[in-house]
Amino acid sequence: MGRIIQMSLTTTPKALDLKQPSAVKLWIYISGSNDVRIAYDPAAADGTQYFTLLAGSQYLLDQSSQMGFLAQNELLYLRSDTSTSSVQVWVSGANA
Repeated sequence: MGRIIQMSLTTTPKALDLKQPSAVKLWIYISGSNDVRIAYDPAAADGTQYFTLLAGSQYLLDQSSQMGFLAQNELLYLRSDTSTSSVQVWVSGANA
């Protein structure tokens, strides 16, 4: 099983819960026309401590319960860099 999450974003940070009990693959697709900022807290998404996901790009990441990769036990915050954007997230794995 897995989970598919669709998010419409503005310039206000929105929380994304990716907590997982086991290893999964995480697919992220920025389907909107604006870049998306991703950060570990909402203030960072508005400030300078964020990572930019490019509009139209797809990302495939491993999320391991042992390694704690990519916010294994916490929320991530996403916001559109300018105006609005859309994000699709597919969490695929046995216990997703």
